[in-house]
Amino acid sequence: MANHLFLASTPFNVITAAMVAFSLPEEDQAWLWLIDQQPNNNFSDKLPNWRFSPFNSTEKISQQVKGQRKRIARLKSFQTIQKELDKVCPDWIYTGNDRRIEFQYAMSRAQPRWNTQGAYLDDGTYSYVGRQTHWLKDGIIDNYLKKVVYGSWWKQPLTVGASSWINTCWLAFPDEALPLLKQRTCQQLPLNLTRYEFQELAKLLLPDGDIELTQLDALILLSHESASDKDEFAHLLKHIDAPSNKVIGYKCHPRSNSRPPTDKNFKLIEVPNTTPMEILLPLLPANCVVIGGVSTALLTTKWLRNDIQVRALLRTSTSSNWTRLLNSLDVELIQE
Repeated sequence: MANHLFLASTPFNVITAAMVAFSLPEEDQAWLWLIDQQPNNNFSDKLPNWRFSPFNSTEKISQQVKGQRKRIARLKSFQTIQKELDKVCPDWIYTGNDRRIEFQYAMSRAQPRWNTQGAYLDDGTYSYVGRQTHWLKDGIIDNYLKKVVYGSWWKQPLTVGASSWINTCWLAFPDEALPLLKQRTCQQLPLNLTRYEFQELAKLLLPDGDIELTQLDALILLSHESASDKDEFAHLLKHIDAPSNKVIGYKCHPRSNSRPPTDKNFKLIEVPNTTPMEILLPLLPANCVVIGGVSTALLTTKWLRNDIQVRALLRTSTSSNWTRLLNSLDVELIQE
């Protein structure tokens, strides 16, 4: 039996943590810590009510603090981590970002005591295109300051997931990962997001409960007005096979107020634009087509539901690196 501790700061982190937790041996134990959380957060507030959670418990460890109070808040969270670690005695600690100070502090305290190993959970784009860092600002100044302010245990990764705390990487596409991540043991992220447990979580978190996502033939992801033209909906609709008489969903950008025109040839369903894509995915049928510009929501579909057909609208601003990655992931590309 092994004890697994998952640290998550975003809904995406929670979903990938649960995907791994559901795949663990039955006798293993799993805990979830929520870090860097905003107060009055609908997701983290409702998460403890998930009846089918794979975690023994879900605890809020640290809140998001900015400015001069950040250091004091972090030191306080270190005290909480130290106390809670004694309850878990983790064999493994998982993170979606090994730059998180809570993860590194937990590893520095747990590794000497329980020979704890660190694991990186796929956080999407950083795993495949990397995170740009500056040799002076990140490699020297930030690294030095964190060691001075917090402790010599701090380890500055060259890219997310590549610090020496990490032994194993759980990735949606291990073959496409950055070379630095391939130096670790790479595991396939379990493709189990269609489990009924995730469907129940989606219903819990959706504003109106169970909307008609299970009926969708296609889901159109709309960009913010600043990054698209007014005819984006109609343009994307042309790339859905025989849209007439189908059930078409649309999801606006979280900060957008735009609405597409109604059409009598098909049923149109508005999907809550503030609900993260990873929450919606368990309810989408396998034959649903997800289409939109290159965005976090579109890529999240490919990371977590590889069985769904994804079509991406390429714009002139789309980099060649992104085009190569999308091709390698079997995303159908549409030229603008």
